[in-house]
Amino acid sequence: MLRVPRAGGEARAFAYPIADSAVWTSTDRVPPVDQVLGFEPEAGSVVLLGTRGAPSRIDLRLGAVVTETPGRLSSLSTADGSAIFGVDPRGVVMRLTPAGTWTYAPPTPASELFPQSDGSLVVAAAVADTATRLWRMFPPDTTRIAEHVMPRDARAVHAQAGDRVYYAAEPQLIGVRSRDLAQVARVNIDGRITRMLGTPSGDRLYVLADSAREIEVYDRYRERFTRSIELPGVATDLRMDPLGRLLLARSAAGDSVWLVAVGSEQLVGGLASTWRADLPAVAPDGAIALVQGNDVVFAHDPSALSTRRFAGGARDLWYFFLWNGFRPRATGIDAPVTFSGIAPADSVEDAFVYDPIRDTTDTLGRGLIGARPDTTWFPPTGRIPGATDTSVPAPPAMIRVFTVQFAALMVEERAREMASHILVEGQRARVVPSIQSGTPVFRVVLGPYPSREDADRAGSRAGHMYWVYEGLP
Repeated sequence: MLRVPRAGGEARAFAYPIADSAVWTSTDRVPPVDQVLGFEPEAGSVVLLGTRGAPSRIDLRLGAVVTETPGRLSSLSTADGSAIFGVDPRGVVMRLTPAGTWTYAPPTPASELFPQSDGSLVVAAAVADTATRLWRMFPPDTTRIAEHVMPRDARAVHAQAGDRVYYAAEPQLIGVRSRDLAQVARVNIDGRITRMLGTPSGDRLYVLADSAREIEVYDRYRERFTRSIELPGVATDLRMDPLGRLLLARSAAGDSVWLVAVGSEQLVGGLASTWRADLPAVAPDGAIALVQGNDVVFAHDPSALSTRRFAGGARDLWYFFLWNGFRPRATGIDAPVTFSGIAPADSVEDAFVYDPIRDTTDTLGRGLIGARPDTTWFPPTGRIPGATDTSVPAPPAMIRVFTVQFAALMVEERAREMASHILVEGQRARVVPSIQSGTPVFRVVLGPYPSREDADRAGSRAGHMYWVYEGLP
């Protein structure tokens, strides 16, 4: 759990849910921040968006903070937490990485960017207020490998769900496939679309229309709207749980947040909270972090009967992430190697400690007049006097979790189709992409669960072949 002063200052990390002592503090000060753009676990780097529109990186290993560029950029986004894409005021595309900055000035000034998980980039540009042109490229190569022209009424309300990019073009929702920009959907909808948001697995799209009291659910596989989720009032914004369990909807009247269970697509409750770029948010254990006055409150169920309060927490920006880089380093790792017992007599007769200051041999190894070696003996334990104890303490106990896996497929569409048919206790299976020996693999999983028994029970209720492994999906 990362906490960064919104007005600038030292960032601190906590081993959630423990929050009374920080396990890490940055060595540099963080500039005033607005939100987190992404996290790159391999490098231990958190990307932040500053209040002045410039991104910064926090190096969790070194504690250093680096501001990438002093200029203001729009459409800032990242697919992997490492390469940051943005558009400068002239419409020039910029890619910011720890290795340097790459720029590209397209013939038509860019307006929106959609970085993809495969390293490609989909660029959108308005063409003289008559159309929106999309093209796909692999930076730093500027070759356009696919293009598509959207109708003139396509607006900047857009979303990405899996390998689809969707645009609002009243009275329709238009979708294109990101790999070749072929149009795959053109669906009518009542009202003016104000917000769209995809699930982490990319199987569904949630759509809000202006002054509507419901959320429209769009099935990406069927390419049509499948149902409506009725709300107590008009909602103006949506936010997704990173693990795909809850959908948060912001009430247009007052500081209220409605909670929708993604698995059952049912309204399950409402809570009071100010809506910010970082909060409310869903923590890894399912608790909802809320802003109430100057405090941050964690509600552990939709009824808010079980809560924890952090006084003054509203002054910080909050971010939850999974990483094991804060594990303490064993004290014996940096100690010199020693051997127990005295060396065998047939190999060493006179073991002694070598002192380079008193070394009186010449370059040929011949002893000089009056010289003699220091014959200080090792003790019977074989330990040099004054050496550091090399015993390695037992590692701290780690929280064990278990994941249910149903399949590992090489075709993403087949994996998502299978996941759409697995629903256990209101939780729908999701697809986790990975790379195995250089080949993309798409795993269909449920979880994580706190025990192997819980995971086995969920797997048996799914009605599919499965296996359970320890660890996160």
